[in-house]
Amino acid sequence: MVMLTHQRLGIIGAGNMGEALLRGVLHGGLMGADRILVSAKTPERLADLNQRLKVRTTQSNLTVAEFADIVILGIKPQTMNDILTEIRPVLTQNHLLVSIAAGITTQHIEQMCGVDVPVIRVMPNTPALVGEGASAYCRGRFATAEHALATHAILDVVGIAVETTEDRMNPVTAVSGTGPAYIFYTLEAMIQAAQDLGLDPDMARLLVKQTVLGAARLVMDSGEEPDVLRARVTSKGGTTQAAIEYLESHGYKKLVQDAILAACRRADALNRGGS
Repeated sequence: MVMLTHQRLGIIGAGNMGEALLRGVLHGGLMGADRILVSAKTPERLADLNQRLKVRTTQSNLTVAEFADIVILGIKPQTMNDILTEIRPVLTQNHLLVSIAAGITTQHIEQMCGVDVPVIRVMPNTPALVGEGASAYCRGRFATAEHALATHAILDVVGIAVETTEDRMNPVTAVSGTGPAYIFYTLEAMIQAAQDLGLDPDMARLLVKQTVLGAARLVMDSGEEPDVLRARVTSKGGTTQAAIEYLESHGYKKLVQDAILAACRRADALNRGGS
């Protein structure tokens, strides 16, 4: 494991994902709380983080950038330009900016910084909140292999991480970044169907959640492809076949594929500065 004990970490925007990365760094032993500084919009949020995680906090993004060697930009894409304008006066080539803002390219961040700052763009996902995230990242022009290793170490403590190229980041956003919502939406439908069939809400939720968890674990641990596992449980003339045939007759697979394409188009639009 890459250790970051001699680095100082700043997190600008400690929302759900920012906090997930913060907790991962602390619980993974990558660095101590005394080497971390966090900013957020409200004093209440900062007080909460200080009390629970014992990290130092500030409402000044500029102070975070001055303090840190690695700055995680845990902010919304729409606020990126304002934040970069705010911290630009103190940025140097010795910083590493790690952005988790969807659709914002490393080139855009580099141009906004005004100096040759190493930038790494990351697309994490919300299962990082429970240590099961799937993150992809790419380097900007000035980021080195050492910067990539540091970023990988931070992401690795909240799940898995893979390095890719910038042209693949929007597809990654559509597949794994947005992907948990597709699963949640499917769970909603399954739970509602279970209740419609007469199961009580608690039983419906328990059975559906464990079914999805177990199916995911089976795919991960067996090493077999999903279509092989599906075929294995689809007995001729059985209940599974009836369900699968209904889904196929209504274009289920294409509907999912089209939804992912729609997410990718939206990421492209954000990339171009769309609203």
